[in-house]
Parts: sequence; C-alpha cells; structure tokens
Amino acid sequence: MIKVFYMHPKADVEYFRNHHVSLARKLPGAVHLTMNVAGPAPDGTPPPFQLVNEMWFETEEDLQRMLNSRELQEAWADVPNFNPEPSSVVVVYTREEPSW
Repeated sequence: MIKVFYMHPKADVEYFRNHHVSLARKLPGAVHLTMNVAGPAPDGTPPPFQLVNEMWFETEEDLQRMLNSRELQEAWADVPNFNPEPSSVVVVYTREEPSW
C-alpha cells in the first residue's frame, strides 16, 4: 500500500469538504481518501497543519497514473482556494509487519 499525505497549514475545511473533495475523488488510481482535521496538542499548542489528507494506492503504477493525470493538475490548481500557505506532501510505502 502506498499512502500520499497532503498536509495543509491553514485550510478552509468547509471549502475542502464541499468543493475540493469532488476533485480529489476524480483522481485515477486512488482507492481511498481520508480527510483529517488536526486539533491542538494536549498542552494547547496549535498543530503545524490544520488539514492532513490521505490518498491510498495499491501499486506504484496507480500512483504514477495519478501523478501524471490532468485531474491532479486540476486538483492541485484548486489548493490555493482553501489553503493560502504552501502545502507539504509525503509519500509513504506501508508494509505490514508482524503484530507487536
């Protein structure tokens, strides 16, 4: 499983939920999308990212198909509409390990 995390520092969560998700759902190759809204740390410190989204892909080929798609260009062009600061992207390759 390959997971791509999109981390947005200052996000308009309602815009993301009501508009951007429809663009993200069109991305080819993705098998799962999760929207995570971050809250403050236990000591009240604000999170460095307000919105952390996950997209899951089963294969490297699926990920590459999404990365090379016009749908990604359209979705990425929409990011400034809900997040005025630069976003960060992390790609994680998940391997199942034996239970602890």
